[in-house]
Amino acid sequence: MVAVDPLGSVGETKIYLRAEAPGLNSVDLEVPIVLTAPGSFALTIDDANIPILYPGHSIKVTANFVRNAFTGPITFDIGGTVNSSVSLDYSHTVTGNTNDITITASPTAAVNLVYSFTIAAQGAGTQYVTRTFSVYLNPSIFTVTAPQVLNVLQGSTTPANVTIVRDPYNTADITITGSSPTVAGISATPLTFSGTTALAQTQITVLPTVPPGNYPFTLRATQPGLSPDILRNILVNVSAKSY
Repeated sequence: MVAVDPLGSVGETKIYLRAEAPGLNSVDLEVPIVLTAPGSFALTIDDANIPILYPGHSIKVTANFVRNAFTGPITFDIGGTVNSSVSLDYSHTVTGNTNDITITASPTAAVNLVYSFTIAAQGAGTQYVTRTFSVYLNPSIFTVTAPQVLNVLQGSTTPANVTIVRDPYNTADITITGSSPTVAGISATPLTFSGTTALAQTQITVLPTVPPGNYPFTLRATQPGLSPDILRNILVNVSAKSY
């Protein structure tokens, strides 16, 4: 058996062997050997855009290996901001060319944060490689649009279209309510968006006691487990009712 320093230089070299026995002459043998590189691999991960993660959901990131004359197993570990809020699932030994990393955020994970991770990969007798990637934990998994200005007569009701755009897996109920921070007597009929409902109408009612004028009015979208609520402002233009 010949042991070779893994950090030694590649190329041609020689080893010298001696055989001897008591009472006999010794025999020397010069053996030329050629040392070749043990092979290598490259590790890539698509981190051009930070994947978005939502509380209570998972995403998948794939680590890719390009092998160069190296077919052995690669040990694979990840360190970083891994805690009770964010967990990782992956293979610790890679025998192929890819390794899928499943990242899961708990329903109570802190949002509006970037979570960074570092992959450490090493093949037996070859190089040690690290790569860093990040995910953004986003609290908002739906958007709300509504009219910017709404004209309503005193003592009457006017419909206002409300549109919800959801991420595909977000099917929990979303409730819409409304109020004015400056005047009593303006209200909105509560709405509940269920499942894949995307468009509905709320009725904006102005009591006869509300003087003519322009009043800010806030629609509030609420979904269980999400904080803060999403707010959309409408300017309600109240006109005097002619008789």
